[in-house]
Amino acid sequence: METKPLHPGLRSLPVPGGQLLQGGADAVRAVKADAQVIVNCARRTGEPKVESRPGQDIYWLPMTEANMQDACRSYLEEYGERLLEHLRSGHLIAVHCDLVVKKDCIDQWRWPNNFKALPS
Repeated sequence: METKPLHPGLRSLPVPGGQLLQGGADAVRAVKADAQVIVNCARRTGEPKVESRPGQDIYWLPMTEANMQDACRSYLEEYGERLLEHLRSGHLIAVHCDLVVKKDCIDQWRWPNNFKALPS
């Protein structure tokens, strides 16, 4: 994949293997076509689910400020290995979340001990 300048609203999280980008709706929309995985944590209601489209998986992981820690932990247990496999495969993961509310959870998604298993 060719390297493009990042949208100003995206932040790149350092992970070995693939690429993990995080930002709001407009920023993630700018890389949507390039991402093999989109993780949407911005939804406040509904059930978690994964939609598979040709060349792209979309993880819908609703959470609120009140349930953020428990939801994040639960989602990591359920979907963490699949997301790590995407990174191992060199995929781009774009995480759409509200920066203020979800920052702590996104930082947990980097869970450094799990990234030790990824190639550098």
